[in-house]
Amino acid sequence: MGSFNLVLCFLLTFLLVPHTAFAQQPAIKKTQKTFQLMENVIGSANFNYYLNASGDTVLHGGFSFVSENVDSLGRFIQRRVNGTYHEGKKDKVWQYIHNTFEVSINTVNERFQVQTSLNGTTQKLEANYDMGEASGMWKLEEFMVDDGKLSKQLKNLQVNFQESRLIGPFSFFVHSPPNSTQIKGQFNTRHFFDGKWELTYRKDSIDYHEERLYDDGFLISLVQKDNSNGITIFEVSFDRVKQKLQDAREGKEGIDFKIGSDFFDVFFDDGFPYFSKEEISQKNGNEILNDLFSLISSNTLVIGLKLEGSPELLPAATRRFEYTLTAKERELLDKAEKSVNRYISDLEKFVNNTSLALYRQRSDSLSFSFRYAERILGNLQIVRDNLDLLHSDYFKYQSKRTYFRPGVEGLLAYDTVRYSYDGQQRSKVIPNEVDFSNSDLIIQNLFTYVEKKGAIIETLDPFFKSSIIEIEEFLVSQQLEEDILMYLKRVEETYDVKRGIDAVDKDGVILTRFHVAMYSNYEQKRDLLMQEYTNLIDFEKKQAVGLEILELTKVYIDAYAPVGEVRKKLQQLDEAYTRMSYNPYMDRHDIKTRIKRNIYFAAIDHLLPSYRENIIDAESYEEIPRLLTEMDAAFQRLFELAKLPDSETQVIERRLRRESNPNRIKRILEL
Repeated sequence: MGSFNLVLCFLLTFLLVPHTAFAQQPAIKKTQKTFQLMENVIGSANFNYYLNASGDTVLHGGFSFVSENVDSLGRFIQRRVNGTYHEGKKDKVWQYIHNTFEVSINTVNERFQVQTSLNGTTQKLEANYDMGEASGMWKLEEFMVDDGKLSKQLKNLQVNFQESRLIGPFSFFVHSPPNSTQIKGQFNTRHFFDGKWELTYRKDSIDYHEERLYDDGFLISLVQKDNSNGITIFEVSFDRVKQKLQDAREGKEGIDFKIGSDFFDVFFDDGFPYFSKEEISQKNGNEILNDLFSLISSNTLVIGLKLEGSPELLPAATRRFEYTLTAKERELLDKAEKSVNRYISDLEKFVNNTSLALYRQRSDSLSFSFRYAERILGNLQIVRDNLDLLHSDYFKYQSKRTYFRPGVEGLLAYDTVRYSYDGQQRSKVIPNEVDFSNSDLIIQNLFTYVEKKGAIIETLDPFFKSSIIEIEEFLVSQQLEEDILMYLKRVEETYDVKRGIDAVDKDGVILTRFHVAMYSNYEQKRDLLMQEYTNLIDFEKKQAVGLEILELTKVYIDAYAPVGEVRKKLQQLDEAYTRMSYNPYMDRHDIKTRIKRNIYFAAIDHLLPSYRENIIDAESYEEIPRLLTEMDAAFQRLFELAKLPDSETQVIERRLRRESNPNRIKRILEL
C-alpha cells in the first residue's frame, strides 16, 4: 500500500483545505494563471475569486487545474483537479485525476504522423463537500491502462462523511499481488464501528480473513482465519462485554459501570490483560485499519498550498465502559496510598544503608533479613504503581474485574527469598496471606496486603537498627571501603539484570543471557570475598582481600561491553558465512546459502560455546580478560577466513569436517 498511501494522503489533504470565508461578496473576478499545486508540480489554473476587505484573495466559484509533464523516468504525468469554492470553502463535488503513463512510439508514417501505445495507471477521486465540511460519498478508483484502454482495477475506496466524520457504509480494496487488501463495514450515526466488518489482507506472508461484529462501537466477536487453508487462528466471543452492554442498557442496579461517551481508537479494550486472546486477536487487523484511517484523518501534508483552517477529517472509533469506585473503595485507596508510601520510605533507609549493605554477611539472619527487606520493598513499589493506576483517569475506562482477573502482576502467592551465607546460596519460601484471585475485591486486598507487610516491617525495624549499631562499632572508615561500595554499585548498575533479557542500556549495549550468567558467577565470587573481608580482623589481610574485591569488580565491569558485542559478532559471522544464491523461480538472488560450512559450524557449535562456558565458569576472575581476548581473536580469524577464496580454505574445511574438540579446532584455525 506504499504508493497508494502517498497518493491518497495527497488527494485527501488537497481537497480538504478551504480558504477563509467572508459573508460579503464584492465583484467576482475570473483569471487563468500558473498555479503551484505542490512542490515541483506547476500547471495552469482557472478560477473565480474576489478580494475581501483586507485585500486577500477569496476563491468563489469554479476551480480547475491541469498539469502535464515528463518525470525523470520518462513517464508522462498528468494531473487534473476540478471543483467549486463557495466563499473560500470547498463545496459540492470535487474531482481529482492523476495519470501516470509510459508512452511508446510504435511507428511514424510518411506524413510524419506518430502512432503510439499508452500504458500505466489512472487514479480518480471524487469527493463531496458542504460548505467546507466533508459530506456525502468520497470515492477513489485506480485502474491499469493497457494499450490505451482501462484494464485491471487496482484500488477502490468508498467512504461516507457527515460533518467531516465517517458514517454509513465503508469499503476499501487494493490489489497489488501478492499483497491484496479488502475491507468492508459500516459506521452508525454516532460514527462508531457497527455491525459486521470483514477484513481480508496479507501480513507476514500469511493471508488473513477476519470477521468482526460491533455493537455501537463495542467489539463483541472476532473470528480470524488463515485464508489459504481455512484454519481458524482466533475465535473470540466477548461474552462479558455483551452481558455488560445488556446490564447497562437495562439500568441494572448494583453495577459499577456505564456506557462511556468518549471516542477511542480502533483497538477495543475492556481492561484485557497483556497478551490475552482478546488483545492479540485484534493486533493484525487493527494495524491494517490504523494504516488506512491515518490516511483519512491525517492533515499534516499541506502540498505546497500553505493554506490553513482546514477541518480535520475524523475517523470512526470504538467505545468503552466507564467505571466508578464506591465511597468505601476510595477511602481504602487513600489509606493504602498513605501507608505504602510510609513503609517504602522506612525500607529504603535500611536497604540503602551503607553498613547493612557491606556487612550483611555477618550472620545468616542478617543476610536473609536484608534480602527479605529488598523483596518487600519491590512488592510495595508494585502495590504503589497499581494504586496510582486505580486512581488515574486512564483506569476510568478499565474494568477492575477484567484487568485484575489474573491477579496483580509481580505479587505471587509465595515470596521466595534467595540470599547467600557462608559461600552457599540459600532460600526461604514465605507464603503471602492475601489472595488476589478475586478481582472484584482488588482494592480491599491491596489495602490488606499493605497492612500485612507493614506488620513485618515493624518487626524488621528494631532488628536492623541494632544490627547497624553492632556493625558500626567495628567499622573502620577507610577509603578502601568507599571504593568497594562504589565499584560494587557500578557492577550492579552496569549489568542491571533486573531490566530483563534484551534490554538496552544508555550506551546501546544489549543485556544477554551471557551477561546474566556472568553476573551470577560474579555474585558468588563477590559474596565469598565479602564474607571473608567482613570476618577478617588483621588489617593487612583485610586490605589484601579488599583490593581483590576491587580487582574483581573492575574485571567484570571491563568485561561487560565485550560480552555485549558477542551477539552482534555472531550475527555478523552468520552474514559473513552466508551467500545469496540465484532463485530461478523469482529470477533474483534471494536464497540464503551457507558457505564454508565446516569452519562455520565448528566455530558456532563448539569453539565459541567453549569460550563462553570457560568465561562463565572461570575458577578465577583473573582468567576472564585472557579468555575474552582469545575469543575476540577467534572472531577476527573467522572473519578473515570468510573473506578468503574457497581454494585457500579447503584444507581447513576438510580437517574440520567432523571436528568437535575446541582445542584441536583452535590449532586447525591457527589460533
